[in-house]
Amino acid sequence: MEIQVTLSRIYALLGESQKIAVSPSGSSRNPWTAIVSCTVQGEEIKIPLPQAFSLNTAKKRIRLSFAAGPEICGDAIGKIEDGTQGLHMVIMPYRLRLMDAANDSGKISVLERRRNAWGFKQTAPAQTGVKFWLRALRAVSFPLSFFPITIGAVLAVIDNRFDWPVFVLALVGGMAAHGATNLLSDYFDFVNGVDTTNALSSHTGVLVDELIGPDRILIAAMSCFLITAFCGGMLVAIVGWPVLMFGLAGIAGGFLYTGGPFAWKYVGLGELSTGFLMGPLMVLGSYYVQMHAISPASIVISIAIGLLVSAVSWGNNIRDSFFDRQAGIITLPVKLGPQRALLFFQCLLALPYAFVTTAILIDRHFLPFILVFLTAPQTIKILLKMGTARQAFESLSKRATDQILPLQVIRLHLRFCALMLVGCVIAKVLAAQ
Repeated sequence: MEIQVTLSRIYALLGESQKIAVSPSGSSRNPWTAIVSCTVQGEEIKIPLPQAFSLNTAKKRIRLSFAAGPEICGDAIGKIEDGTQGLHMVIMPYRLRLMDAANDSGKISVLERRRNAWGFKQTAPAQTGVKFWLRALRAVSFPLSFFPITIGAVLAVIDNRFDWPVFVLALVGGMAAHGATNLLSDYFDFVNGVDTTNALSSHTGVLVDELIGPDRILIAAMSCFLITAFCGGMLVAIVGWPVLMFGLAGIAGGFLYTGGPFAWKYVGLGELSTGFLMGPLMVLGSYYVQMHAISPASIVISIAIGLLVSAVSWGNNIRDSFFDRQAGIITLPVKLGPQRALLFFQCLLALPYAFVTTAILIDRHFLPFILVFLTAPQTIKILLKMGTARQAFESLSKRATDQILPLQVIRLHLRFCALMLVGCVIAKVLAAQ
């Protein structure tokens, strides 16, 4: 009840103020401040486009801060709409602050919108410890890079080549690039207005929860890339210049996933690029630094792993598809529509088994890789629970949420890769006999 009273009071005051001060936030490179007239419609605030606002640099969504007199301020996402009277900006608040001017207590009420429901903000101090940085780096996702790099190296063991220092350099460099990509994804999703407290999925939440500033996340990402560059330089000195192509592709791919004017994630290529970076690029790069060559079987195995990584990202975006579509966020599932998105997801989960079978047919030494079929029941379970009937995005998103996607696909990926590593060991033992 108190939440609704506070919210009603805020919007009543906004309606009475008629003018608000608006400025971009989140490390904007084009700072401006404008005092403009406003109209409150429901929980949205409409304003004419500020003169200082440049359409040439405008994105579909821009992160804003606004204030109405001494009592109200807030954080919001703004988007441009074309109405009957021309272009205007719609401001959608996700955080509101109300200064209690009725007395001298100086009490500030802070409301946040999470999953379309308003509530009081739970304040938390800024954090910088190890636990915080593990959260910011999304260390829980590191097995998605650990296994491809390790499998690439173990494939070389089957071919009687393995160098421990080279493996360690490849592993540290690859996982550092993974961490940098995670940090940059948080950074660019925040400054581009994709992540808010109201988003269904906002990655780690360290930026939208105001636990740290975006500039510090950017510095941390660049530091991780420096570690990747150092490891890559060492590998170039040991193995040769062709390794440079793998390293540059990894760093460029990690940045272009959410950075640059044509970021892959924002044009519907995020799912496929993730599969390439953490599938073929990592597996083949790890194999190459050991063998100084690439084999047909290693290519096939790398594609199988890449498809599962893409399935993880695809499952995440299917879960978010209903919210993304409403918010105007472009992902490949949103582009394809619910039916084709579900069909593509089914293919991403089924095809890895076909590629493993192909690897066995190419080289019978890989017959122990048949162990990965032990994960087939888990795959079938995921597919059956997602359904096959015609569904709208709202229904598909709800099924994915109930199925706990992408967590279930992450678990499938880990078991699939673990069984593949066991198969590698068995294949090596059998080859030695």
